[in-house]
Amino acid sequence: MANTNYVEEYARLIPEYTKFEQKLERLLVDLLAETDIKVHAFEVRVKSLDSFREKVNREGKNYADPIAEITDLVGARIILYYVDDIDPVCRLLDDEFAVDHAKSVDKRETLAADQFGYVSVHRILSLSPRRAGLREWSHWEGLQFEIQVRTVLQHSWAAIDHALRYKAESDVPKTSLRRMVRLSGLLELADQEFAQLRKERDQTMASVAEEFEKGNNAISIDVFSVGALIRSTSLTQTIRAAAVRAGLAVGDYDETGGSHLAAVAGALRLVTISDLEAALEAASKLAGEFFSRFRTPRDGHPVGGSVGHFLAVLLAGYGHDSLHLADLRRSVSWDNDYCNDALSAGVVFSKATGNAVHGQSGS
Repeated sequence: MANTNYVEEYARLIPEYTKFEQKLERLLVDLLAETDIKVHAFEVRVKSLDSFREKVNREGKNYADPIAEITDLVGARIILYYVDDIDPVCRLLDDEFAVDHAKSVDKRETLAADQFGYVSVHRILSLSPRRAGLREWSHWEGLQFEIQVRTVLQHSWAAIDHALRYKAESDVPKTSLRRMVRLSGLLELADQEFAQLRKERDQTMASVAEEFEKGNNAISIDVFSVGALIRSTSLTQTIRAAAVRAGLAVGDYDETGGSHLAAVAGALRLVTISDLEAALEAASKLAGEFFSRFRTPRDGHPVGGSVGHFLAVLLAGYGHDSLHLADLRRSVSWDNDYCNDALSAGVVFSKATGNAVHGQSGS
């Protein structure tokens, strides 16, 4: 069959490939959602007709049957944050699909020890016999597709390298090649450093959790220790319940809310988790009245945020006598009205106690 006829045949097949692409995308999203791996971006595409035409007519290519031989008519990219997550994702793909190892490429293994350059894993896959035996998948039994797995930095390198349009190393001027090799090495080092930073973060979180288990709350306030406090103290549920009764939409803990609480605690010069817990304990006694004054639903929509965020709002109100609006704005990303609402609602604490909250450096 002439190349022109293959192009016409591929044009007729594109709707079927598109159906497969949509099912594959949903499947991959579901599979990755079952893991603890954070995905930066996810791309699935069917090769365009123009791209297919260019490939089958490319100089040096001699396909007997390009529709059967080209393995990326349907392709996907899974772009990850951390280089350490590449192998677990590849193992997931190997478990869920049939792998053509002869056609698959791991660019990490093709570079010599003293070389730097494009690094990515390309798996050539097809449906496993188990999945191909299902009625909804059986139409695409034997169809090969490509999935690339790479990090954000590897993807950036590939995108810029493609934009420069160098097809081979011999195309690159010597001075430019040296510069590109240096940049590639820096990106590889950055990938490793980001992975190491994540390990250190996880070790810090584990260490903080261990200190909480020992009953030690004289540790410094940061997003990790605040998160451990929010997850472990009964105050969290007491204050959450008060916010919900006041009509606020309170979500589960997230790091953004924990960061807000740590920032407000810092603005109030609270130093240790013990200081923070004592302030929250005192504030919790009037949490219901505070949240009722803070914000009522507007236009029928309740004010929403994570539990950590509303703990931060309560703490800001409790410490309003020690906080200026500018201090609060510098500490958190809330707008002026929101900050004012929190500080103004804090009048309930002044009426009840006549005192402001102070940390170690307070007067």
